[in-house]
Amino acid sequence: MKTLICITVVFLFIAPAFGYTFLDDDFDGNSGGVPSGWSINFGTGSVVEHDSVVTITDNASGNIMIIYDASSFNPQGEVSTIVTNVDVLSASGGNFPFFQTGIVGSDPFGEHDFIFARLKLDGTLSINSAQDGIHEEVELNVFPQPFTFSEITITLIVDDDSFQVITDNPIFDSGDLLYSTTFTVNNFTLASIKTDATVLLSVDAGDDMEIGSADFDWINVDTTGTPPTPDVPATHPVILLVAFSVSIAGYLRFRKN
Repeated sequence: MKTLICITVVFLFIAPAFGYTFLDDDFDGNSGGVPSGWSINFGTGSVVEHDSVVTITDNASGNIMIIYDASSFNPQGEVSTIVTNVDVLSASGGNFPFFQTGIVGSDPFGEHDFIFARLKLDGTLSINSAQDGIHEEVELNVFPQPFTFSEITITLIVDDDSFQVITDNPIFDSGDLLYSTTFTVNNFTLASIKTDATVLLSVDAGDDMEIGSADFDWINVDTTGTPPTPDVPATHPVILLVAFSVSIAGYLRFRKN
């Protein structure tokens, strides 16, 4: 009598990650205050989430900033894309307020290392950075005058060596620009933001005696990095699952005649 035992081994691997969405916020929580996951980092103006937008108002405070503090991501060695849609940018007087969008290091209350795109109500588009407490602003474009603000989407792409700023209304593309040739005052590098970055949105009235306001409709942040690994028990089959399926096919009896 011979016995045949069939053993089937199944290997299930988690596929490698090729990027993920760090943040996708439509500001539709209608909280009446600071959106969920965000906090006021600087300034004494107001932040009101309502009607699928968040309105950030600087009432002569010199700048008001909110940061996304629910989580962070590692921008080092990756390509990070921050896309922000703004419906309204307005002012109470003849000043030129501006809004800003970008990423900031994990210690925003410290040296404020950051990189962000800025658009003023007069149509001036610039890139801004800070490293070791030194701020630098570099003008990228001045849109045709007279400039009338309407809904705009700004895309900021950053990697280890360079950045790119794209707008859709009016259309503009800075192309790929090196940090080393753009920021000649503070010598900004993405490494200054370290491995824990988060997102910032900001409004400045442009004059300490005026009021400036912007309605942010949505923001999306994608990175080519690996998403954070959830906390799981050590025995949890996350990396490799080996399933043994043992079936006994039966008994084969051979007899010689």
